[in-house]
Amino acid sequence: MTWPVHIVTVSGLIEDANENVLLVKSARRNTWETCGGQVEMGENLEEALIREVREESGVEVSVRCLAGVYSSVQETIWHDGVTPVPPKLNLDFLCDYRSGELRTSDETTEVIWCPRLSCLLDAAFCRAFPEVVLMEDRLNPAEEWSRGMKQKVILLNTDHWGKEDAELGKTLLETFLTLLKQEEEPPAAIFCMHRGVLALTEGSVLSLHLREIEDRGVPVLACKTCVDYYGVEGSLYAGKISSMKRFLELAARYEVFSIN
Repeated sequence: MTWPVHIVTVSGLIEDANENVLLVKSARRNTWETCGGQVEMGENLEEALIREVREESGVEVSVRCLAGVYSSVQETIWHDGVTPVPPKLNLDFLCDYRSGELRTSDETTEVIWCPRLSCLLDAAFCRAFPEVVLMEDRLNPAEEWSRGMKQKVILLNTDHWGKEDAELGKTLLETFLTLLKQEEEPPAAIFCMHRGVLALTEGSVLSLHLREIEDRGVPVLACKTCVDYYGVEGSLYAGKISSMKRFLELAARYEVFSIN
C-alpha cells in the first residue's frame, strides 16, 4: 500500500436529547472512544463521519459544527502490525443523534450512552478525551459545574446513572457524588424520587456519600410516596422523608438538575 503524506480522520462528540454522550469500546484497542475514522476517497468530511458513526454504533447523526482540528505526529502502525502510518490530521465535530438503535460492529465490542456531565466530571475521561473537554469549552469541567452550585437542587431519580449498563451507572453516580462532596459550594438540596430513594438505604454505598453531604448541612430529602412504595423507611441511612410540596417549593426557588 502506498500511503499519502498524511491521513485525514474525523471524529464526533454525539449527544442525544437527554445530554448523553455516545461512546464505543474499540475491539482492537479495548478502550472507550468517540466514533470516527479515516476519510475515504470521494467522501467529504461530513459524509465520512456519518458513515463511521453508522458503522461503529448503528445510529444516524447530523453534524452540527466543527469543534477542533488536531494533528498526531507520533508513529503508529497499521492494523497488520507492521506497516507504519503517516501523521494524522483529525477534525472533531459536534453531532446530534437522529435515529437508530445502538449495536456493536466488527470494530466495536460495546456501545453506550453515557451522561455527559459524569464524563466531564471524571478526570480519567478528561485525560483520555481532551478534545471533548475542548469541545465543551471547559478547561476545568468540574470547576465550571461548581459555578452557581448553591443555586441548584439535584433531583436524584435513580440509584444508577443512565439507561444502559447498571453497574457502569452505579460507578458513574458514585464518582459524581464523590466529586460533589469536594465542592466548596454544595447544592442547595438533594431530593430523591423513584429509585433514587434506594440510594439512601443502608445497603447502598451511595448512602455513605449522601450522608457525608448531609453532614455538611445540605438537606437530603426523600419523597415519602416513593419511600412507602419501596418499603424502605426503616432502612434509610441518609436523608429525611419529605413531601412533593417541599420539592415544588425548592423547584420554584432553585434551578433543578435531574439525574435519571
